[in-house]
Amino acid sequence: MALTNRSVLKCAFVASLLAVVTLGVAGCEEYRARRDGITMGLGNANRHNIAVQTVDPWPEYVADTRIAIDGERARIANERYRANKSIEPQGLSTQAISE
Repeated sequence: MALTNRSVLKCAFVASLLAVVTLGVAGCEEYRARRDGITMGLGNANRHNIAVQTVDPWPEYVADTRIAIDGERARIANERYRANKSIEPQGLSTQAISE
């Protein structure tokens, strides 16, 4: 099979067209890789910046220092913790399943 000028030009044209398309796709991939959003490698930069610049991120109820707890019960629990002793639960049992 002999190559003619026309077939050589066709091959050169197809090769150059393929090169242009390949370079174009590579350029789009770089653009998509630099977008700002949720990705596996980068995280979510916008949400992070918003959270960092929030003046008071805690809800209002966090500032409430009035803790509703029985003081005597807390003291006893603290003593048990320091002595490394625990109280066995009372009234807990398993039930057998009848067939």
